[in-house]
Amino acid sequence: ASLSRHTKGIMLRTVSLLSGLAAVAAQDALCSAAGAPPVIQATGVDLNFVQAEVTCNNLGGFKPLPDEPGFLPCNDEELRYTNFGTDFGLDIGPADNVVLDLVVTNLTSYIPNNARRNGRTQDQTGSFGQVNLADDQSTDVAYRFYEMGTNTPVRQYGFFSFDHVNKR
Repeated sequence: ASLSRHTKGIMLRTVSLLSGLAAVAAQDALCSAAGAPPVIQATGVDLNFVQAEVTCNNLGGFKPLPDEPGFLPCNDEELRYTNFGTDFGLDIGPADNVVLDLVVTNLTSYIPNNARRNGRTQDQTGSFGQVNLADDQSTDVAYRFYEMGTNTPVRQYGFFSFDHVNKR
């Protein structure tokens, strides 16, 4: 994904990653025995910024200073959202569920206006992720999913981008 910030307001000032980009894809009703009430087993993927915790705010090596809000003691050059969602797998059962971290890394030069604004929006719910860019800057970023608390990759998911503004 490519992110841009322009001073004339043509593009969004900050890029927000929509909470719940991929909602639970489906729910299947399963009957364990004849006449028994159905057991609901979620399938698909549920992603949610509200439940996630920012555990590393050091995108591109820019992090808040130790005395600033948003400082986290991490050295990986990434923005990590821990407990970002759950991959419910292919309907094998709860033991197959994988709790996910979302990790954002820059692929090209990244220059923030204020790194402490990375992470989540400051509204009451924190329902959007946020990557802060300095004026007239752009960067390409990668979004990767890992098993929670690890660097073990999980399958990748496809998304639609909602951050483009039409020029007219």
